[in-house]
Amino acid sequence: MRIVYDDTKQREMVNLVDEWVSMLILENYARYSYGMEQIDMTLIREELDNFLSKAAFRIGSKVTHTYDIVNNCCYPVYYYSADKTGIVKEIQHVGNININKGHFGEVYVYCSDYDDKCVGNSFEINSDRISVRPSDDSPQKPKHKNYER
Repeated sequence: MRIVYDDTKQREMVNLVDEWVSMLILENYARYSYGMEQIDMTLIREELDNFLSKAAFRIGSKVTHTYDIVNNCCYPVYYYSADKTGIVKEIQHVGNININKGHFGEVYVYCSDYDDKCVGNSFEINSDRISVRPSDDSPQKPKHKNYER
């Protein structure tokens, strides 16, 4: 089996992340720590991986850290391309998902391409709201700008 760089499924990955964020129930990810409600970054990654796996995408286990800061995580995203019999012949690296932890318990989630350029919307997930920042190249405008849960 081989791993290839192919970004043809990148827009589908971005759309799935947008869909996942719109369905988030923030209470499931908030944990009380250091005197405030904080979003659990590990749980965010696990749940996003479970959601993406339904569409044959998986978040890779090899993480890189921007500027060697541990809470700035960039994970590769793979698409498992199967033939007609269901056997996976190749794995396509379609882009990256960045999950970063802020100083006040918020988590930032966004997709990037191979050159670390943001693709799609960026999300700031707090214990009480999700803020959306549309990307410059995003053809779709988000249905929600800032909303509270």
